[in-house]
Formats: sequence, structure tokens, C-alpha cells
Amino acid sequence: MVCASQAGKLQGVKDKLAAQGVEVAVYTVISKFFPDGSLISQTCNLPILTDTSAVNAWTQMSATTKDYLYVYDKQAKLVAWLPPWEKDLGDPAIAAKLENLLVTLAK
Repeated sequence: MVCASQAGKLQGVKDKLAAQGVEVAVYTVISKFFPDGSLISQTCNLPILTDTSAVNAWTQMSATTKDYLYVYDKQAKLVAWLPPWEKDLGDPAIAAKLENLLVTLAK
């Protein structure tokens, strides 16, 4: 559940890990109230999922605004949750923390 800017940065993290031989699945979920993913699709190649009333992912994930980042392991268990104020992937320390977590989970 990220904005176009963060989606582009998340694509960069995914690409960096892929170049190191680490494959991770990354998706973005957009709100059912704002289903136009065109800005996100201009900044990345990540699959864009649109929330629906039937799924209601934003409510289930307690997302009150954009830019929440959820990390799941291979068993689909939530292992990390980064709220908007803690996940600026433009910050090298935060990007490195996410990269290290994803590398660990990919093993």
C-alpha cells in the first residue's frame, strides 16, 4: 500500500536484490476508493492489486492512509509492518534494513 514515489523505490530494492540473486515477491495494493494505478505503473513494474469491498484489505490491515509496508514470510506470516513515518525507502538506513530483512526471509 504505497504511493508512486515509494513504489519506485520499492522496485529499486527488488531490482537490487534480484541482481544479487535474491528473488522476492513484491506487490502494491491500491485503495478501492482510488483504483487508478496509472501513477504507480509509471514508476515501477510491480503488480498492482486493487482492494475491493469483498476483500477490504485496507481495513483488515488497519491502513488509514497510503504508504504502509507489510512484509510476509514464505508461509504468509506477517513478520514486519512499517507505518508511513518509518519506511521512507529514500533513507539509506531504512532501505538497508528492509533489504536485510528480505534477504533473510528469502533463504
